[in-house]
Amino acid sequence: MRYYLIPTEKIIIPAINPKTYRGPMYFQWLAQPVGIPQTRGGSQQYGYEGLCLHVTEITPENHNVLKAKPNVFFFPMDMTAELSNSKITELQTYLEANNIPSEWITAPITSRQIVRRLYHIFSFFNELCGIAGHISFFDGNTLETKYNDLTPEVKGAILTVTAKKGLDTTKLSLNPTLRQILRTIRKKLEATPVKMMGAAN
Repeated sequence: MRYYLIPTEKIIIPAINPKTYRGPMYFQWLAQPVGIPQTRGGSQQYGYEGLCLHVTEITPENHNVLKAKPNVFFFPMDMTAELSNSKITELQTYLEANNIPSEWITAPITSRQIVRRLYHIFSFFNELCGIAGHISFFDGNTLETKYNDLTPEVKGAILTVTAKKGLDTTKLSLNPTLRQILRTIRKKLEATPVKMMGAAN
């Protein structure tokens, strides 16, 4: 199994009641018959931000095809090995460009530790976007946008999900940034088991 950060694609299947599907770009999946085949795979999407954490069984040949695609980050095969400084810098740059906090990624750290924490950030954000009405949080916002500057729908979603996760919602009155909120979520949930194919709990 290999782990990637890759863009997602949106496909609308016309019917009496058209349905919209989102899945990993460059791969074959439920609504996409064209792309890299996979016998097993699973994704955790970063809300509606057009990115996902994807794990899949993939041949070396197809891995080489995928890593040459735009906006793809691949984790080393050995998930227990510590990342090199150059790989950490590459990942930090990638995450920040996709509105994902990266300051917590410092040496020494393994791919397994990173994937676990990213999973929780992505899961939290996916839940937020569902409650807020399937919207992009970063349409007009950045990681430095403060809580009080968000729309009522977005603030309500953050309040609901943080309470559900057992966080102290009174801290939202301190007007944290989205970066600070996601950092708090990561710290709170990083010991929680990861329910993703191939992930170590």
